[in-house]
Parts: sequence; C-alpha cells; structure tokens
Amino acid sequence: MSDSRRWTLFVLGCLALLSASAIGLIPACRRVADSPPTATQSEPPLDRPSPPSAESPLAVLPPLPAQLSSKSVTISGTDQPLRREALDLADRVLQDFPHNPDALCVRGLVLDRYGENVEAMRCWEECLRLAPEHAAACERIGLALQRRGQYEAAAGRFRKALELEPSLPDARLRLAESLTDLGRADDAISVLKEHIARWPQTVEGRFLLGQAYLQRRAYAEAKPHYETVVENDPVCTPAYYALAMISAELGDREKAGRYRAQFEKLKRNDMAAQKKRRREHDDSVLLRRTLAAAYSAAARLYAAHGNPEKAETCFRKAALADPRDSESRNALVAMLEQHRPDEALSFLVELAKLEPDRPEGWVRVGALRARLKQPEAAEEAFRKAIGLAPNRPDAYRGLVQLYLTTRRSLTEAKILAQKTVDLEPSGEDYFLLSAACLGNGDRPGARTAIERAIEKDPGNPKYREALRFLEQKAK
Repeated sequence: MSDSRRWTLFVLGCLALLSASAIGLIPACRRVADSPPTATQSEPPLDRPSPPSAESPLAVLPPLPAQLSSKSVTISGTDQPLRREALDLADRVLQDFPHNPDALCVRGLVLDRYGENVEAMRCWEECLRLAPEHAAACERIGLALQRRGQYEAAAGRFRKALELEPSLPDARLRLAESLTDLGRADDAISVLKEHIARWPQTVEGRFLLGQAYLQRRAYAEAKPHYETVVENDPVCTPAYYALAMISAELGDREKAGRYRAQFEKLKRNDMAAQKKRRREHDDSVLLRRTLAAAYSAAARLYAAHGNPEKAETCFRKAALADPRDSESRNALVAMLEQHRPDEALSFLVELAKLEPDRPEGWVRVGALRARLKQPEAAEEAFRKAIGLAPNRPDAYRGLVQLYLTTRRSLTEAKILAQKTVDLEPSGEDYFLLSAACLGNGDRPGARTAIERAIEKDPGNPKYREALRFLEQKAK
C-alpha cells in the first residue's frame, strides 16, 4: 500500500471525529437563520424577580383560575377551525402538564399569536408566580411590552431574562433593539458586543450593532458589521442601503454607487415580491403559520419533558400546517439525522429550497448527502453554496472533506483546501490542507500545514499523531 493511500485511510479515521457542526449540518432548533450554540460561560447566581409594581400594566390583571381553558376565548370568522385547533392544542398541553410553568408559558405563546394578548399576559404572570426564575416567561412579557412601544419596561424584562438564563440569544438582541429605540446607543453597543463575543457568526447581531453605531454617527465602526451582514446574507436589502450611506459619508463615492445600485435592485425585487404576495393574499396562510408555531412550541415542551415521540408528532404537524415553516423542519432534521438520515434529508432539502439564495442551507444538504454516500449530489450542493457566497469557508471545507473521503478530484481538493485556509486559517483547515497535500504527493506541504495546525491548537492529539506519521515516513 502506498504512503499516500495509508495517509488517506488515516485521514478517513480522523474525519470521522469531525463533528457535523464544523460545517453547520445541524443548527439548534430554536432559530433557523441565526441560531447560536449554547454559551460555555458559567451563569451568574439567579435572583428571584420582584412582583410587578403598581405602575406595571400587568399589576391590574386578576389572578388566573386554578383550571384554565381556551373554551372561554371567543372565536369568530372564517378562521374558526385553525384557531380552535391551536387553542385546543394549548389546552391539551396544559392537561398533559397540569400546574406546569412551561405549559402555561406555551399556552400564553399560543394565545398571544392569536391576538389574545391580555390572556397571554395572565398566563406568563401565572407562570412567574409558580416559577419566579422562569426566563422564557420574562422574555415573552418583554416582547409583548416591546410591541406596545414600552421600551423601558421591555428592557427591564429582557435584562431579568438574561440574568436568569444568559444563553438566551433572542432576549439579548431584543434588549439591544429596545435600548436603541430609547436612544441609548452606547448601552446597545455594549450588549451587542457581548452577544457577538458569544456567537461570532450572528448576522442579526451584526446588523443591529451597525444600526447602533449609525445612531452615534460612527460610520467607520458601523461599516465592517454591515459588510459582514451582506457577505453572509447577500439579499439583505437594508444592509446595502446602510453601506451606501456609510460609504458616502466616508467619501468613497465609487463604493456608495455600487451599494446604492445593489440596494435599488434588491428593492425592486422586494417590491415585486410584495405585490405578488398582495395579489395572492390568503388569510389562511398567516393562520397556518401561527398554527405551525403553536405545534412547534408544544413540541419543544414535550421534548424537554422526555417525550420525543409526541415532540416529533407535533413538529410533523407544524410542518404539515405550514409548508414554509423552517423551525419544525430544522427540528425534525435534528431529531432524525442520526437514526433516520434519509427522512432528515427530505426536510433539509425542503429548507434549502425555501431560501434558495442562502448558502448555509446548501452546505447542510451537501454535508448530509456526503454522509449518505451521494457524492455527486453532495458536490452539487456544495458548489451551489460556493456560487452564492464565494467567501464563506464552510462550503469549501465540506467539498475538501468529500474529495478526500471519496478519493475524487484530489488536485482540486488541494486547491480548495488552500482557499479554505486563506479564508479561515483554523487548525482543522490546516489539517485538511495537510491531508490534501499528501494525497497529491506533496510531503513538504503536508508537513508545513500540519505544523501550522499544531501552532493553532497545540493540545490536539489528532494533529500530533499526524505529524508523527509524517516524521516516520520521512525516515
């Protein structure tokens, strides 16, 4: 057996240790577009929240009865079947988990989505009465207050939610929004910097940080964040407008013109899509979307309480209710990809087709197709992602791994591995470059790359073993 072949077998074993998250296969189920991983920092001590003050809009609400039922909620209009299905679901959840704060929180979410805001508030306040440290209820009340324009009160609730659960990404973003709306850009910037430090890949966090800097007229500081946004979300129309304005303020007329032209193009596309939506307006679309959200909320509750079968059933009903619902499909991918990957792939392809201009969806499809030994289809998916975002490293990384594991296009694998390192010089990427070099008979290049990998991560035993392998072959 040749040294190149032995090295390839060695690499195959090491590649098996790479987690799917390295190329974004399975995101968290809570959000699709911007789902950060769980924070690694230890949480601060939990403080019990104080009851609402007399000035609070929640203080005037009467206490909830011991047994709750949505039968008392008035339902009228053509939306009766969908609306009743959602509210009956909320009641079933409460029956399955009586006196459970999480069930109350879910019921509040369902009621809120159907416009029963006062009833929803009662649920969340009752949830906090039963469990004063329930971060999600604090967050939901904050969102309701934010919608009312009560930004100071909303910010207080978001801060309390984050004290209770620092890893809530949406609460941090909504806190920053509220602070920006209050004109407190410096406070918003501080919150968003902490968010980005935890989750560097956040697109919405970068966008909001750019907005906060714009409020301070700090154009040079805002610019790189908007550039990151359009790099990762090439169809984000408002970001191009902001970059056009920033470039003009900084005296770069050429870039301002380019960004303005792209903004106008995307704006026309957005307006055309909006007109199409108006022409095809159907109330049932929104109602089905709301029903899907209700089923997803119930599914998360069942999953959290150790009932994955009911969770899967609810997520499937969510996907069935709304053909464009991404949360349920992401969740089903996460639940199915380990033991039923073929089923997971069907939902993953649906997700990618829902937003065909977003590269991350095609990267995930490519990764799972590669795992299912569908190399041609995997390559096609990775190529789509590269075409959409040529400066994102994850698609190149996935394609390199595909070529190395299938022994196809090894010359191209080396070129793409070098491109990946140029874009993101991480230890794993130098490891892949080393494998690609040796696969092409370039031992010096392989050794240089693996030494760089060790520089990036000195304690990684996989890299050390690879270096020993190369040193033995050099004797």
